[in-house]
Amino acid sequence: AGFETFDAVKSGEVTLLNQMQSEIPSPWHNVRLDSFTYRFAKQYLLNKQPRLLVISLGETDDFAHNGKYDAYLKSAKQSDAFIRDLWQTIQQTPGYKDNTTMIITTDHGRGSHADDWQHHSSKRALARSEQGKQRFPNGIVGSEHIWLAAIGPDIKAKGLIKPKNELKQAQVAATVLSVLGINSQQVNPKMAAPIKEILK
Repeated sequence: AGFETFDAVKSGEVTLLNQMQSEIPSPWHNVRLDSFTYRFAKQYLLNKQPRLLVISLGETDDFAHNGKYDAYLKSAKQSDAFIRDLWQTIQQTPGYKDNTTMIITTDHGRGSHADDWQHHSSKRALARSEQGKQRFPNGIVGSEHIWLAAIGPDIKAKGLIKPKNELKQAQVAATVLSVLGINSQQVNPKMAAPIKEILK
């Protein structure tokens, strides 16, 4: 997180990445560039071979908040390249090959117009800000919409799914637990149900 030194893996590449992340200027005071996050995560995957790995990329959100649309698009394209590289790495790694499920999602959507694409917030959240309430009386419409992509042996190969019932972000955790063979209700009886539409 942030600019913390990554020390879970000892290698020449990790040492170089740690040096570079302190030398290459980031546009933000508390967020490192996604390339470092991804490269650290990949090294962890290859060296520690965890059963579960979560990677959080944040550049697109920060570039959008800064109003840098060109950088936002470049970052989104780079995120796609990271996802492709991760899947190729998984499929070339014994133990992971044909035995790994990848779930990709977002934590929120964004506005979809020239005056609100930089933002995301509900009507209720913006009600706390007089300026926000006046500028966006209905909140940032569209920012409540997220997407999810999944691939792997535990996922139905159905292509684009448009479910009849609304799915919620709260269901992602239970879906991950199901893939791991863990009953989410035993973890937390109040947890939202897994997304059955995508699970085998």
